[in-house]
Amino acid sequence: MAFILPKMIIREIEKCLRSFLRKGSTGVGYAKVSWHQVCWPIEEGGLGIRDLLALNRGLMSWHLWRIISGDRSSLWVDWISHYRLREHLVWTVSDRSGSWGWRKLVRLRAVIRPFIEYRIGSGSSFLLWHDPWHELGPLITRFPLGPRHSSTLPMASLDQAIVEGAWSWPPITNMESIEITHSLPVIHGGEDRILWRDKGVPFPLQQHMTCSTHQEHNCRIFRQTSRTPLDIARSTVNEIRDLIISTELPHTVSSRGLYRLWQIPWPVEGDAAS
Repeated sequence: MAFILPKMIIREIEKCLRSFLRKGSTGVGYAKVSWHQVCWPIEEGGLGIRDLLALNRGLMSWHLWRIISGDRSSLWVDWISHYRLREHLVWTVSDRSGSWGWRKLVRLRAVIRPFIEYRIGSGSSFLLWHDPWHELGPLITRFPLGPRHSSTLPMASLDQAIVEGAWSWPPITNMESIEITHSLPVIHGGEDRILWRDKGVPFPLQQHMTCSTHQEHNCRIFRQTSRTPLDIARSTVNEIRDLIISTELPHTVSSRGLYRLWQIPWPVEGDAAS
């Protein structure tokens, strides 16, 4: 069973590792290469040593995934569900109560959220206001008065907004809550499923971001030139927008949401992207 290590403990462990790798002992000495560079992958010039902080977070994220996916083969998951969460979900439970380790574990939900997909089948297994089936996340955190404005129960299941495999959202009287209906996901039918995505970012976009990072890294090391963080951010945003515009996307709610997020006008009928 893994547990979250305090940063002070991780620093002490890495201190011992650094000393041993540099001089074969744990005595005092000076480093010619930063520990951050030592932890780079071998193909990038590092030694491929795992960063302990990232490794620890990865292990704990796996435990959090087991809770979210409802892994009933684990006695620990059952205990968490009955005595920690009770009537709450991981996504909406408070991260300010409980032990230090529990609070740190709950806060990792923001890290793993982009990698989790709630694929809607019938909607009977998901909660309308508390599960992050919507791109906005758990709706109750953004629209706390949503159940009242839509005349639904706070713990209502998602299938109450689905009729014969299509969205049938309850009438909403609050203008702010209307945002919910602007980007409803696709209903796939069948059983509801919670999936772990291998990539939290679409591959071409992730590949582009990685390439840009490596280019800047190489320029700083070999050419002794660098750009300001603001210049890098602006360049990356412009290149990603160009990438989205040049990609033929289907006419779906998700595609419209992507265009809206990057402030790109939706192509009219007859354009190449249509």
